[in-house]
Amino acid sequence: GNVALDSTFRNVDYFLYHDELAKTLLEYLPICPDGALVFFPSYSALKKIIGRWKATGIWKEIAATKSGVFVEGEGVSDTQKHLEGTMKKYLSCIDSGHGALFFCVFRGKLSEGIDFRDKAARAVIITGIPYPPLKDLKIKLKRQYQDNHSQGLKGDMWYSQQAWRALNQALGRVIRHRDDFGAIILLDKRFSRKGVTQNLSKWMRHSRRVYSSPMDTLQSLQEFFYSHKEKVIKRKRVSSDSCEKPQKVDFFKKFRGNPTTVSNSHQPDIVIKDNVKRVLQTTIESLVNITEAKNSKFLTSVIENVKGILTEINQAT
Repeated sequence: GNVALDSTFRNVDYFLYHDELAKTLLEYLPICPDGALVFFPSYSALKKIIGRWKATGIWKEIAATKSGVFVEGEGVSDTQKHLEGTMKKYLSCIDSGHGALFFCVFRGKLSEGIDFRDKAARAVIITGIPYPPLKDLKIKLKRQYQDNHSQGLKGDMWYSQQAWRALNQALGRVIRHRDDFGAIILLDKRFSRKGVTQNLSKWMRHSRRVYSSPMDTLQSLQEFFYSHKEKVIKRKRVSSDSCEKPQKVDFFKKFRGNPTTVSNSHQPDIVIKDNVKRVLQTTIESLVNITEAKNSKFLTSVIENVKGILTEINQAT
């Protein structure tokens, strides 16, 4: 748009910024499936901006992108019981197949400790860098203390560290296990500056992309979710196949009935060694299947067959 997305303290009060942020969200949210989290630097910024959206009517358009929209700390006191109830509603909306949207605050309860795995957070949208309030007396005193008593971590460095620590904590909501996936969308021009990457968590530094136009960003986002949708479908298909009832494995099947069996009286040592090699090879192949199938019944079947083979070999020798 015509207005830069910059949530600095002096800019966060401007209506033009509020309106541009709303327009940007309306472009991205329809592309993001399932659950999406939108983080704001502070509760005051969250209330101001949503208040503006409700006054202009664009809030209804944002709410229409998902089946449920939730705001952290809104209305009832944000007790643990209330939060748990809100989370159940949020997840229920996602399970309905039409997605849900949660507006959150850095350093809030939703940025730490809540497990937004899989569909619960396919996108985390960051609207700014959560620097602590400069005018806060505690922050002023802490910066002064660091300047006067710290050999390495001076006031400015400590101040910046607090912001990026809170931001990275929120980013961690999107990836919760090896097969999880999601998009992190950084909506602030300061993220495009050189040197920003080193402040991000190591796990996402190599994935950061800066796009020159909104169209490029939207296209990349569409391709990202489409490719992962195909992977999810394939993974479910493989998982379904691996859960089928396992067939009993007969290790001796490959050489039972062979003219050169363990009971052959001619050159018994050579025959036994040959059969042992076959047994070991077959065992290795089956263990690979175990790793892929992860099925305890299959594992039991393998163990029983191995015991039977060892018994036959012992009897032959």
